[in-house]
Amino acid sequence: MTSLADLSSRSYKPRLRVLAVDDDFFVRFQIKDFMVSEGFHCDTCSHPEDAMDQLAKSPHNYGLVFMDIEFGGEALGLNAARTIAARRDNGGPSVIGITGVKSLYDYENRAAYGLEDVLAKPLHKWLLINLASAYCG
Repeated sequence: MTSLADLSSRSYKPRLRVLAVDDDFFVRFQIKDFMVSEGFHCDTCSHPEDAMDQLAKSPHNYGLVFMDIEFGGEALGLNAARTIAARRDNGGPSVIGITGVKSLYDYENRAAYGLEDVLAKPLHKWLLINLASAYCG
C-alpha cells in the first residue's frame, strides 16, 4: 500500500499545455473540446502573432502547438512555426501544421519550417489526442 509520505516524495511533473492557433473559431473550439475531454489543458489563439505573444509569456508551459498554415490566404503559420522551432532547443514546443488545402504535397518540405507534421482538415480526435499524448506527456 502506498503511503502519503511516498506520494509526497515523488516528483510530479504536470502535463504540458496544447496551443491551438487557427483563424476559424470552429476549428479552435473543436481542438480545445477534444483536448479538454481527454484531460489536456488547451489554450487558443486566432492569429500567429497572438500565439507568439502567448509563447513568449510562458515558453516552457507548452509541449505542442497546432498551427494553421494559412491565414487570409497568406502562409503566416509557416513563419510562426519556423520562429517557434528555432526556440525548441531551449525547451520550446513542437509544432504540427494544420491546413484545409487539399494537397498536402504543397507542404512536403515541412521540416524547413520546423513542422513535425502537417494534418489535413477535418481533424480527427484520436489523432490529435495521440499527438498531444506524445508531445505533452
